[in-house]
Amino acid sequence: MGFAASQARFLSLTARLSDNEYEAQQISQERVSLTNQMALFADAYEEATSNQYLTANVFDMQSNQNMTVALSYDVITKSTLDGGLGMNLVTSSGLIVVPSTEERDAQIEASNGQLTLSDFYIYEDVNDTSILQRNLEEGNFYFAAGKDEVTGEWNTKSIEALNSVTHAYDKTDDDAAKAKYDKQMRTAEARDAMLEMRLDQLDTEHNAISTEMDSVQKVVDDNVEGSFKTFG
Repeated sequence: MGFAASQARFLSLTARLSDNEYEAQQISQERVSLTNQMALFADAYEEATSNQYLTANVFDMQSNQNMTVALSYDVITKSTLDGGLGMNLVTSSGLIVVPSTEERDAQIEASNGQLTLSDFYIYEDVNDTSILQRNLEEGNFYFAAGKDEVTGEWNTKSIEALNSVTHAYDKTDDDAAKAKYDKQMRTAEARDAMLEMRLDQLDTEHNAISTEMDSVQKVVDDNVEGSFKTFG
């Protein structure tokens, strides 16, 4: 191989090596991104399978036994004889939480003048159990069973202080979460396996190109050395 041909071959190999290294770098970055995605999939799965909801232990008159039911506004406010907790739901400032003006007016009428409009806080979303739970957990709402005879303030209790209310794991969405997680992981792992295979190919090509470059470089060096000897 002549000097010009060797030099051209060396330049061609240099370009191929650069392309090889660039593609390998891109693949490595994509594999890092895939790893991060799989970590997010795992976090989402853990969150979906560890979500909790509030339950209440109440007495059921029909079966004449205690039962555990999902906590709701109705369960909190119904009498114990009707399968409820027989309590009020109040804000942190002591206002009675009700879902509607109709409910407020009914309680005012039933109080024989002890309650007025200013004693209530209307919150339509209180019937949404997830919103109710969030407000209880964040300390916006409290359970209240009667008022203190001296101070006139509500005797309030938080979730932690009320033994009849506990947390339970919501298993209803676990199967769907598992199926989604498995599908996401299979797709990501298959893609990662393809990228790893391609990376191995590029590594083999890189070694072959480097070896050939060394060989061509030697030819170029020999040609240069021979030319100097000719004019020496």
